[in-house]
Amino acid sequence: MSALDMDQFAPEELTGPVIDVSDVPDIPVEIKKIVNDQLLDKDGNAIDMAFKFAFVGVGQAGGRIARQFHQYGYRRVCAVNTAQADLQLLKLPEENKRVIGNARGAGGNPDVGRAAVMAEREEIHDLMLSSFGESFDRVFICASIGGGTGAGGCLEVARIAKEMMSRLELADVEHKDPRVGMILVLPRESDGPAAYASAAKVLEEVVELAPHGISPLILVDNQRFDRTYPDTPVSQFFGTTNHAVCSLFHLLNVVAAQPSAITPFDPKDYESVLSSGILTFGAAPIAQWQGQDGIGEGIRKLVTHQAMVTGVDIVTASVAGCVLVAGQKILDQLPNSHLEKGFSMLARMINKNVGAAIRRGVYAGSADSVTMYVVLGGLAAPAARIADLKKRGGVQ
Repeated sequence: MSALDMDQFAPEELTGPVIDVSDVPDIPVEIKKIVNDQLLDKDGNAIDMAFKFAFVGVGQAGGRIARQFHQYGYRRVCAVNTAQADLQLLKLPEENKRVIGNARGAGGNPDVGRAAVMAEREEIHDLMLSSFGESFDRVFICASIGGGTGAGGCLEVARIAKEMMSRLELADVEHKDPRVGMILVLPRESDGPAAYASAAKVLEEVVELAPHGISPLILVDNQRFDRTYPDTPVSQFFGTTNHAVCSLFHLLNVVAAQPSAITPFDPKDYESVLSSGILTFGAAPIAQWQGQDGIGEGIRKLVTHQAMVTGVDIVTASVAGCVLVAGQKILDQLPNSHLEKGFSMLARMINKNVGAAIRRGVYAGSADSVTMYVVLGGLAAPAARIADLKKRGGVQ
């Protein structure tokens, strides 16, 4: 990675190598270390992030995702699990973790996970409050929905978070934005029928809540990652995939706080995507940027091949964030008409949704390259993926 080097500030903690999706950023800021809750550049100057996000990991997989954000510098992070052994291995401050239920795990049974959360609602509320404080912008519930604790408990934890946001008066009542999002992991092919049935049930419930009950809803398809990174060592797989998912989400939060002398992708732009419901995102280098169709073709390939979940129909998006980062020498050569042609292509790709908005940003990076980031929001429910989950799970 060029301008933003994860290894500079968490070298002992990243569990996998930086890979395809996350090996392309060229953010115009160099993060060197974290002091308390603040990212610092190479000169020790504070680096802002657009939003103060908070994360709750529910179950083992959810805890790992929350932990990944902790590695990036977010300190409003906590985790709950029904398995004492799993929680002990999670590298978070002890005061930010809580065992619920019988401490022996849920055994893949969502009913056990749900009951454990229901029995300790107030304790989970207090854990979030003590871990987050009373000032933050949005909370995310992280979970796998093919297991026991995450599948059974994630929706109830989301309800607890919404109640907390309401009590703290942090929800955006005027725009019906609860400011509670979810990052949910779908099962792998080897997880079996029970996991698929569980995921189908949870996913059907959750998509009905987006965007006014849950936003954003980010779906991570482990089945897709299995096929994309088949040679990743077992010991590195979860760290690698979590980094691929979480890094782009985090990097956009950094970008949205940075100035641009050309076109800024500002916090309001990012917020319009975050409040839109179901979203997906990706990033890719654009090697053939010189031609008049190079930028547009790069965007087309990115949005058609880098979605985090199969079954998502990109033409249903109601809002898109599109950020280009390029070296100054390239920006001095790149015709504006080529860039506009690329943005127009993205608009055409989602033009079935009348009034779809393109939030754009252009930044000067330090590397002699072109990188494009795209995030699509307001997507329709992934009906094809839900149908597949039901079929594999034997759900009528």
